Amino acid sequence: MSTKTLAIKVFYGDQLVDTQTLTQDVIKIGKLKSSHVCLDDEAVARMHAVIEVSGEEVRVIDLGSAAGTVLNGQRIDKNAVLHDGDALNFGPYRLEVGFAKQQVAAAPAPAQVAAPVAVAAAAVAAAPLAAAPMATRAPIQIDLSEVEVQSGSRVAEVVAMYGSTVLDVQHVGQRRTASRRRRSSSPLAE
Repeated sequence: MSTKTLAIKVFYGDQLVDTQTLTQDVIKIGKLKSSHVCLDDEAVARMHAVIEVSGEEVRVIDLGSAAGTVLNGQRIDKNAVLHDGDALNFGPYRLEVGFAKQQVAAAPAPAQVAAPVAVAAAAVAAAPLAAAPMATRAPIQIDLSEVEVQSGSRVAEVVAMYGSTVLDVQHVGQRRTASRRRRSSSPLAE
């Protein structure tokens, strides 16, 4: 969990249209309804950018959008550090970003944590990593409520992460067309 709270004011032109307080380590910005900051405009990509909070550093990362991401009037090249009071532009939208310290919950007492850590350490020491079968890994969990249907397409967002760093975001889906729905017994039949 991040130690910063971001207060984001969303303007469309000069009109304030939304205010959000977010505490996530990765904040998604784009046209998708599953984005934390959803900006509905043709100039905004489905997944346009992310704001990544890592300790005390906050960065904005452009995800390869055609229009790009503008920070304080300058188009960024891939990513840039955000500071309190910075303004981001996405098409006709302007986001003003403010930071506030977040209260961090007290850590559990060492006695509450020691037993599970000791058991896990013993299990790791007893079985070398190379000998661990693949079946012991936890299965990938897919939240089907996150699949969006837009214009007949079912689209899911796949985010590749290393720790809390976003490496890549892809949108995978299936578009249903008349040719897919039509079934025939012969591949040559039309």
